Amino acid sequence: MIRDALRIYPNNYSLLSELALALTIKNNSISEFNEAITLSEEVLDKSTNEKVRSTTKANLCQLYLRVNEYEKGSNLIKSLPHIWECREMLVPELYRGNDYSLEIKKSISIIFNMIANKIKIIEDGQLTLIDEIFVLGSNNKLNDETIKNVEGFGQSNVWYPKKYNCGEYIENVIDYLNDVKNLLR
Repeated sequence: MIRDALRIYPNNYSLLSELALALTIKNNSISEFNEAITLSEEVLDKSTNEKVRSTTKANLCQLYLRVNEYEKGSNLIKSLPHIWECREMLVPELYRGNDYSLEIKKSISIIFNMIANKIKIIEDGQLTLIDEIFVLGSNNKLNDETIKNVEGFGQSNVWYPKKYNCGEYIENVIDYLNDVKNLLR
């Protein structure tokens, strides 16, 4: 369907980026990864839309790593903004009073859901899969499942505490997540 739309709108960089994203999550085919890389590089070369470029860069980082282009992946990753420069950190600044608090809570939920997703990837041993959160996005609900994922990481025999020695840190994160969840009610 995206390819059909590109026949009509061949210079639509949003569509090119979407096709690259679709090829990324379709399966683990090197030929499709390479096609997605070519499309992504074209988008970055020609598009001026920062949102399209940002999404494309996040996807391209993963693609480079999947086809063993570690130097390209590393260089692109290092060029990306830090978390404190992201939308979720800055949107709350547009608001005041109760709206500010609500937007902060939404941002915290999104960020912790992303962290919980990363923890679940480690727990499930899916370290070689494309991280779909970059493609599909994160929800903004901080719920019991998110906290359970963090707790699971903290109690894992595989990862905790021998590998990372992060037991106390995980306990503090879990306490904080529970506090935030209570604030969101």
